[in-house]
Amino acid sequence: MRIYTIQFVTGLPYKISATILGVVATIYVTLGGMRGTTITQCIQALLMMVGVIIPLGVILAKFGGFTQMVTAVYEVKPAFWSPFGTSGLTYSICFAIVMGFGFLGLPHILMRFFASRDDVVAKRTGIINGIFNAIFYFIVFLIPTYAIVNNFIPKNADMVYYVTVGKLFNPFITGFFLACALSAILSTVSGQMLAGSSAIAYDLYSEIVKRNTDEKRQVFALKFGCVIMGIASTLTALFPFEGILLIMSTAMALVAGCLAAPLLLGIWCKNANDTGAFGVC
Repeated sequence: MRIYTIQFVTGLPYKISATILGVVATIYVTLGGMRGTTITQCIQALLMMVGVIIPLGVILAKFGGFTQMVTAVYEVKPAFWSPFGTSGLTYSICFAIVMGFGFLGLPHILMRFFASRDDVVAKRTGIINGIFNAIFYFIVFLIPTYAIVNNFIPKNADMVYYVTVGKLFNPFITGFFLACALSAILSTVSGQMLAGSSAIAYDLYSEIVKRNTDEKRQVFALKFGCVIMGIASTLTALFPFEGILLIMSTAMALVAGCLAAPLLLGIWCKNANDTGAFGVC
């Protein structure tokens, strides 16, 4: 998916919008570090959930309930509720589960587990995070129903959320929900930038380039890594390709099966060991 929020609001070209977003993310991750980014992501997570729950509630109210929504969509596009295919209900449920629990195995999420105060907090974090993400992605699947029934699906499918909230709310409230969408983008970008820069600073610089370096140099390397990751992320966003969603889904499925499952079992099962983790993978 491309970054369309700034473009939708300001009318700026896509590449300029992506560049602005990349610069902003790079600055606040570089200056804020782990603590600042973690606090920011907590706020962003709440905004993300608000940004999908309220529009879904309004959509259900306009339809008169969930059953009426299902019926209305089925009359217009029966394939939307089909248990088969890449746009069917079963696919969307599986996608929500994979995205929800696949996140637990991503590098920038694993860092949070290692920073947990104790094993009790780690257990709660893993379950809450997985359920939170699964619910979020399934709600996202339901948002386009209003656009389908009212026949205003944009040619660019990535714009359906923006167009839908624009139809449902006045410009001021629409701006708030666009900020929620921007929070979702920044949350992912900042977490990945922090994980990548940590690898550059501690795994590459401190272990290979210059061992036994002091803390001041490590911090400098970390900030330098943030800038490098910010530039790389921005360049990737400037030249996107259509297969990115398929690649992301496949990667998340692998992560969910190979890393998230051993992680959760390792946290919850006292007798978990290396052999068991390998068997689960």
